This record gives sequence, structure tokens and C-alpha cells, in this order.
Amino acid sequence: MTDTPNRRWFKFRLSTVLVLLAILCWILATRPFFIVTDIDYDSGVFVPELGRTTSGFTSVYEVSFNPRLVWAAVALAAFLAWKGARAVATRHADRQEPPPPAPN
Repeated sequence: MTDTPNRRWFKFRLSTVLVLLAILCWILATRPFFIVTDIDYDSGVFVPELGRTTSGFTSVYEVSFNPRLVWAAVALAAFLAWKGARAVATRHADRQEPPPPAPN
């Protein structure tokens, strides 16, 4: 019988959970997630979004991501890359351990 329980989830340290929670709070605080821009065109104007000339008063809506969310996404990607690189380096260092010395 083994002493360690069989775990299905990742083992996170408290600092990892707090950093992920902080990034999540940063993302949720940066609202709105989408920015809707209303562009009004008069009659007879070529609208590049529609690819044609308007026949009457036309309103075009453009939806885009909030540009302030970019830095939170960069922080999340950098944190996950750092944790992944550290896990790979730890696993590689564990494999490179020399075998125990032979008893005399």
C-alpha cells in the first residue's frame, strides 16, 4: 500500500494559486471585454466593411476586443510559460541524478 494518495488534479502551490487568481481578477476588472463601435454612413457613400455603396442611411457595427486585455493575456502566457519551463527543468534535473554509490 502506498503512502501518497492518488491525485487526479495538478498540485499547485499557494503562490501559484494566488498569482493565477490575481491575473483572473485583473482580467475581470478590465471591462468591457468587447468594444462595439457604431459607424453611421449617409446615402451614396462607399462602405469598405460592406463592400458596396449605401443606398440609404446605414449603420455598421464593429466589434473588437478591449486593447487593455492584451497585458493581462501576456502576463498569463508568461506565467504559464515560466511554470512549464521550470517543471521541465526540474524533471530533467531529476533524471540526471547520479546513481547511489555501491555498498562496500
